[in-house]
Amino acid sequence: FLEEENSSLWIGSVKGLDLRGYAVELFPKLRFHEENVMKKLVLNTDKDEHIAGILQMENNSIWVGKVESLELCWYAVGILPKLRTHDENVMEKLILKAYEGEYPTEEILQMKNNSIWVGKVKSLNLYGNAIRIFPKLKFHEENVVEELVLRAYNPGDITGILGMENNSIWIGKIRKINLERYAKEIKDKLDFTLMAPDAQEENGSG
Repeated sequence: FLEEENSSLWIGSVKGLDLRGYAVELFPKLRFHEENVMKKLVLNTDKDEHIAGILQMENNSIWVGKVESLELCWYAVGILPKLRTHDENVMEKLILKAYEGEYPTEEILQMKNNSIWVGKVKSLNLYGNAIRIFPKLKFHEENVVEELVLRAYNPGDITGILGMENNSIWIGKIRKINLERYAKEIKDKLDFTLMAPDAQEENGSG
């Protein structure tokens, strides 16, 4: 299958897809229906060779359509810029996990801030080293995050962000924010409006 051209394996409409390990290499070969709505997409690999070919592809070159829940783990976090979702996509949940080692790849860390379009995301969960790419994400200007969870296990997970200016990471409106462990130290770097329980807005940045 690895010899097949990209987007050459037609699978049409798929409700869920979970690829792990070497199976992640097959992902670019799959071709989804233009109006496909995926309930959950999971890509998980702890080997950099499993994404080496994907990293050489153009950004936004892998069409996935509408995805309600996207979970990228370990080296698979580096695939995020390569994915292209439907223009009207509203993601119920985006989970990025990278607990140790050289995750995510240096390529994604060298990208400009606000260069990876994620659009509207209701629940955003970043764990470990994946927090390092938070500044790279770009949200829809009308984005409302129901819950933001940042869990930093080590000081290295937030080192790059600590050097940024306050209020430099724009998120939009947030109803609930949960900064765990070392992630508490980067709250001042976030720019968001906290939605109070009575529906009034209060400044939650800095």
